[in-house]
Amino acid sequence: MSSTRVDFIVLIQFKKCSMRKKWFISVCILFYSSIAFSQTLSVEEMHEDVIYYFTTLKNENCDLYAKYSLLQFDSIQKDILAHINIDMSILDFNRILLTLNQYTDGHTGIDREKLYWERKDLNCIMPFSIQNDSAFIDDNSLVVKINGKEINGLVAEIRKSCSWEDNRKAVEEDIKRYMPFYLSAFYNIYPPYCIESRNIITNELYSDSLNLKRIKIFDKPYGLETYEKDSIAIFYYTTCKLHFVRNEFEKMLPIIFSHLEKLNIKYLFINIAQNGGGSDEFNELIFRYLNSEEYKGYSFCKLNKSKIPVIWERELSKLNSVKRFLATKLNASNMENSLKTGVLYNKMKFKGNKKGFNGLVFLIQSSCTYSAAVDFSTQFKLRNMGIVVGEECGEPVVFSANWFNSVLPNSKIRFKYSTSKSWYEPNVITTNGFLQPDIKYDLGGRRVLLLNDYKEIIERSRSFFHNMNVIQYDK
Repeated sequence: MSSTRVDFIVLIQFKKCSMRKKWFISVCILFYSSIAFSQTLSVEEMHEDVIYYFTTLKNENCDLYAKYSLLQFDSIQKDILAHINIDMSILDFNRILLTLNQYTDGHTGIDREKLYWERKDLNCIMPFSIQNDSAFIDDNSLVVKINGKEINGLVAEIRKSCSWEDNRKAVEEDIKRYMPFYLSAFYNIYPPYCIESRNIITNELYSDSLNLKRIKIFDKPYGLETYEKDSIAIFYYTTCKLHFVRNEFEKMLPIIFSHLEKLNIKYLFINIAQNGGGSDEFNELIFRYLNSEEYKGYSFCKLNKSKIPVIWERELSKLNSVKRFLATKLNASNMENSLKTGVLYNKMKFKGNKKGFNGLVFLIQSSCTYSAAVDFSTQFKLRNMGIVVGEECGEPVVFSANWFNSVLPNSKIRFKYSTSKSWYEPNVITTNGFLQPDIKYDLGGRRVLLLNDYKEIIERSRSFFHNMNVIQYDK
């Protein structure tokens, strides 16, 4: 089935440079990075960095002890200091620090990206299924080694670099995604890989080469795909980091929805399966074009008291002068109270909208849906804009955010820490804190679906509405 794809994105024009120049720049970057990571740190320097890291988190993070107590953090710090007892390279030190991410929320921890940005060719996903610390090629084939490296220890190591806040499937996807980078950065192992596997039924051993599975993504911040014959449209909202195209995004949204109206599209799928978050301000720009019910409630935000004036000023800076003046006056008492309690709250009221898209709206979410994208799903559900489809989000609906960047003084390793934790009252119904889809649909690690997938979801929705009517009748 053919489709029409319209990409709405402003292209940033860069000065042309020769292939030789590009190659030279890439080599220089790799060379500089290699030198930086190979530099040796003394025990004293690393201890100073570790103490700096924990001190910053204790002073700045608003909800550091959500899962682990102060006593436990003190013990973790003591253990890692004892573990660092010889001089080592920045790279080896970085590897140790990454294990600390298992104790922090999803917006706090040691940055992983610097290790990987130089190897974009490794932006693939291992074709494994992860069960605990084991990896399987299929139901019966257990992976034993990759290029001689024991797989169990590798999986366990990568798992420690993931936040406790993430759901199980999100962690498993992270393990498959980051494994090529871990193998290259810490073990100097590159594709093609030699895989040793064992048949768990016959106990036979096999050896074979492995091709990486490239992640299929929609490679623009947003865009539209239509199947006119089937009256289906997919709006890709792949990131909430749209500041660099904000004006263009605002201008294109009415064009997009006018286009859907002209085509008489009956089924609109908003795909946020690969949206890892950003700023929630862009969510509301989309919501203007969707039908919704009225929502009245409160938004709460737990803050580190020292950061309240900073965050308050940052939020006020987004308003024009009149709104800024009114907000300052009207919320003065709120500000004063929040400085005492550490919790900032605002009364919320979203009017219902009956002038939005005239069709059925599906929201596609996955275990990779994170941060501000989770907030998108939450508001979508709270205001009854349509049907949520896919998997549970990668992060709970009540999550820590508003993170700040920092750098360790000696190693210059980057880390971040969250300064707020937000929630709504009344809030959506969750399971273990995670927003569940109305219609479960296994995406299998995919970010982009096929037409048949969308057709199947539409068919499943008929049963969903039937069941809803039965429930309403029973009541």
